[in-house]
Amino acid sequence: MRLFNWELECQVIDDIRNTLGCTIEFVDYQIIKACGGNGGNGFCSFLKLKYNEFAGPDGGDGGNGGHVII
Repeated sequence: MRLFNWELECQVIDDIRNTLGCTIEFVDYQIIKACGGNGGNGFCSFLKLKYNEFAGPDGGDGGNGGHVII
């Protein structure tokens, strides 16, 4: 997670002001905390094949979780 750097953001705003030659009257910021999840519990089942009655388990571990896109 990236931490908000107020001094860096103020410098960016000043650069925009100087480049465009205009004033920015209102700047709004919101802190957002986001997390992609844990990926779930997974699934366990047993594979059944016609010619292999003692086939092992199949399924998965649930994965790593999802991406966060803003």
